[in-house]
Amino acid sequence: MPRTKIDPNGMIDRLRYSPGDGHTYAWPGAGDWIIVYRHETINHVLWLRDTGDRINAAGIERTANAMSTLVDDWRWQRQGTTRP
Repeated sequence: MPRTKIDPNGMIDRLRYSPGDGHTYAWPGAGDWIIVYRHETINHVLWLRDTGDRINAAGIERTANAMSTLVDDWRWQRQGTTRP
C-alpha cells in the first residue's frame, strides 16, 4: 500500500482523527468512507500507510464528534467487545 508523508503545514482531508492506537482515520471532503492509515516511522519521519480498511460513514453528520464516535465504535467491534 502507498505511504503518505505527514504534512505539518496543511491537511488534505476534511477531518482526521488519531486516538492513540497507532492509526489515523481520515475523512476526505467528499464521499462516505473514512480511510484507515497505520502509523509508520522511517528514519524519524512519520508516514501513514493505507491499511485498505474503510469505514462507511454514509448518513452521519460531517462533524468531528460524529466521526470520532463512528471510528471508536468500529474499533470496538473489530476487537470483539462493546464500548464501556
